[in-house]
Amino acid sequence: MDIYYNELYGKLGEFIEEGECTSFHLKTKNGTASNMFILRKVPYLVDGIQYYDIVTPYGYGGPIISETSNSTELVKDYNKEFSAFCKDRKIVSEFIRYHPIYRNWEPFSDVYENCYSRHTIGTNLRDYDDPIQSEFSKSARKELRRAESNEVTCTIHESPSSLMVFRKLYEKTMDRNGAPAVYYFPTDYYHTLETKLSPYVLEIQAHYHNEVIASEIYLIQGEFMHAHLLGSDERLLQTDGGIMLEATAVRWGKAHGYSFIHHGGGRTSSDNDSLYQYKKKFGRHTQFDFYVGKKVWDSNIYKRLLDIRLESGPIIDSGFFPLYRAQ
Repeated sequence: MDIYYNELYGKLGEFIEEGECTSFHLKTKNGTASNMFILRKVPYLVDGIQYYDIVTPYGYGGPIISETSNSTELVKDYNKEFSAFCKDRKIVSEFIRYHPIYRNWEPFSDVYENCYSRHTIGTNLRDYDDPIQSEFSKSARKELRRAESNEVTCTIHESPSSLMVFRKLYEKTMDRNGAPAVYYFPTDYYHTLETKLSPYVLEIQAHYHNEVIASEIYLIQGEFMHAHLLGSDERLLQTDGGIMLEATAVRWGKAHGYSFIHHGGGRTSSDNDSLYQYKKKFGRHTQFDFYVGKKVWDSNIYKRLLDIRLESGPIIDSGFFPLYRAQ
């Protein structure tokens, strides 16, 4: 199974979403389904009662069918049983970030309100003998040659026990980009990656003149490598070292039998997004759709929470979900 369905990864999401990683498992005569999520306290009480909402751990996930003899009936079973689960746990609403490769929004379209968000990019390692030649754009291959001539080299660190170098570079990158506080992770986040999740972590460092100028973390399990986080200093751009990082990941992944590297999408849903266009340089032929899902499990409490929220002022982003959490 993919890393995003590993409960150890779900526990990592607790540091970001400020909640408790919880899983729902269902097995009936029609098959097996599950859903892993972060259970969060709703920021307002209703008649003195604490309610909750749930969200996919940082990255991708959502409900998934692992085996079935009748998917239509299994989804009906899921809807009934998960609805009862949410009622029992006082869960008001759910927001899902579906897995782009598994396309798991498709079987659950009758349960959730699903909508397309954006394209994401992958590098196909499985179907090409030389993924760099086949998937990298002409300009990316040219940049790779420049990085080699600039004497940029990369080292691979499987199951790293320390991410101190990465963290320093990553936080410098966030400072440089003026990133909001949510993108700065606590020490426990890195400690979890270094210990419990270490078998699923791959770190690649780019070196220039005997200094580490960039570090990228991949999360690996099953068929897929997922680009997780990247930190760098300004010399990465000056030396074209970014493409060297990606090429190193491709070569390692191909040699170790992985099928795809998933790079994610851009900062926005636009196909002209600069980050999305950059990622296309190493995924010319491999693209996945990213969908999100929404569900109000308790419409009465949802409305009351929204009324409480509106007492503090108007909501600027009317598309935010759940709306009672909107600024």
